[in-house]
Amino acid sequence: MAANPELVARLDEQIVNAEEDFHSSLEGNVAPQIEAMRQGDVSFFADKYRGAKFAHFLALQHFRTNAMKTRVITRLRVRMGLDVSRAWNVLAHIIASNVGFTFYLERKSNPLALLTNNTALPFITSDQPTINLLGASDTDVVPEHLALYYPVSPTRAVVLDAIEQPCGLVGKVLTDNDVKSLNAQVLRASVLQVFASSRDALEGISAQQLHSA
Repeated sequence: MAANPELVARLDEQIVNAEEDFHSSLEGNVAPQIEAMRQGDVSFFADKYRGAKFAHFLALQHFRTNAMKTRVITRLRVRMGLDVSRAWNVLAHIIASNVGFTFYLERKSNPLALLTNNTALPFITSDQPTINLLGASDTDVVPEHLALYYPVSPTRAVVLDAIEQPCGLVGKVLTDNDVKSLNAQVLRASVLQVFASSRDALEGISAQQLHSA
């Protein structure tokens, strides 16, 4: 029997809405942590409960995006002949839960560090809000280390940085070139949308900056 197109469309809509409602509830749970980061405070990450909630949220921010979905589905299909496209929305949450728990367990060796931007160039963000500064999203090379970057305001960002393999930005006074490079990496990882505090902030990223970062 052929599927009813109208019913399938309504079910798809319910699935999308349920996932968005779930993510909204998680965002509400970490709203105090996000506000703390915007104020320059990451001490909550050492707390058992607040740190665990944020670790899970950060991992989900990384895995729930269209960019990550497309990348994983494509590579699994090419490398292993597996098609996980219909299961990805569930798999993304399973993976994020496991990765987030790892973030939480390893927070002493991979602490959450604050980056403060005092330049005239604001941080930007995109529909891929987290990026690995030590990995390239446009290649098949698997990065050996992680430095997960997450901008939370035009002047604040955090990075989950490894003590033994630091990204080189933590504790540094960021320069215009540093911010340009970070913004270019955010832009390169985006799919459809990029967000900034002003139009000038987006227009300030030239094609040359994007390709040279």
